[in-house]
Amino acid sequence: MKKLLKTTFLLSFLILFTNCEKKVDEVEFEKNVLTEIFPKIVDSICVDSRKMNPPPRFGIETWIKGNLIKVDTSKATSKERIAYHNWKKEQKRVDNDTSKIIIGFDPYLLNYGNVRTDGDRKLLNSNYSNFKFDYSKVKLNRNFKIKSVSEFPKAEILMLYDRVLLYEQKYDFVFSGVLEISRIKFNKNKKSGVLEGSFAYCGRCGRGYRIYIKEINGKWEIEKMEDTWIS
Repeated sequence: MKKLLKTTFLLSFLILFTNCEKKVDEVEFEKNVLTEIFPKIVDSICVDSRKMNPPPRFGIETWIKGNLIKVDTSKATSKERIAYHNWKKEQKRVDNDTSKIIIGFDPYLLNYGNVRTDGDRKLLNSNYSNFKFDYSKVKLNRNFKIKSVSEFPKAEILMLYDRVLLYEQKYDFVFSGVLEISRIKFNKNKKSGVLEGSFAYCGRCGRGYRIYIKEINGKWEIEKMEDTWIS
């Protein structure tokens, strides 16, 4: 009887150990995929918010059924010319600026499927998982740089309330917006997957995506993206 109990205990322990080991392997696999695909996600959905300001009115506009057909710039007023000149000057300054573009990011990823479609969601809530992504190992393209939201001034307030508060602060760096991504939902053979992502760049303005990824010739690529919300 004792021998049977001992054997049963050992078998249970081995099964539990094997399951735990498998779970750890799956987590590490997901983290490796995220490390590879993360720069491509940033390039695909993040923007320099300073370039999102549209040009000011410059002349007489002709609209038909909600579509802008033409603009007669010869009818622009002196005030419009000055405003347009200042806008172009600012755009040129931004184009020549080599400063790092800071993107706010929470390393505790969202659970896939729990992202609301209106984009109006708080920074830290029940949608977030205990899965922590180490973005410090990722080399980004262009001038983007990731900064954890916990490092922002008044972070303890920002974590409790709406992320709009992030944009009401003054920083000594170029802050462009908040990036959020979910965990990856893989297919059975783990050769493709899907995750959700969003980028908000002025508190209430932003866009959400469903991002399909696939392993192609040993490298993970973004296969396609679908809009999920826009504001």
